[in-house]
Amino acid sequence: MTTPSDLYRQALEATDTPILRRTLEPVAADPARFGRMFYERLFERAPSVRDMFPANLASQELKLGETLLVLSGHLDDLDGVAPVLRGLGQRHHRYGATQMHYDVVGKVLIEVLAEVNGAGFDARARQAWLSLYRWTVQAMGPEVDAA
Repeated sequence: MTTPSDLYRQALEATDTPILRRTLEPVAADPARFGRMFYERLFERAPSVRDMFPANLASQELKLGETLLVLSGHLDDLDGVAPVLRGLGQRHHRYGATQMHYDVVGKVLIEVLAEVNGAGFDARARQAWLSLYRWTVQAMGPEVDAA
């Protein structure tokens, strides 16, 4: 049986894990700031999703950064984080998340990562994040399927 870790390894090269971790350094330095940047951009791109979130986003902004850091800590053991992602996917499904939401979230996530990393976010980093995001959405469950 193919595990989530197997799928990840098929999508990424061995050199991607250090790239992913390196490009998360600005997130680790200030997860709340990263979250604010992400949600501001998300709501610019998809204003209709604003109603899916609480009025005060402080907790949500911090959670986003922390979730990315947890994921980065499990890059060598993604099977260990897959159940957590599955639960996250089920909650997002209950909140009304659709394929369109996952698509725009992925685009915004990578844009903001590129912004906070500057020139350090090259084509290889972008590809590594695209692959990891696709795996993450797939691990979140059958009700989502990132393009």
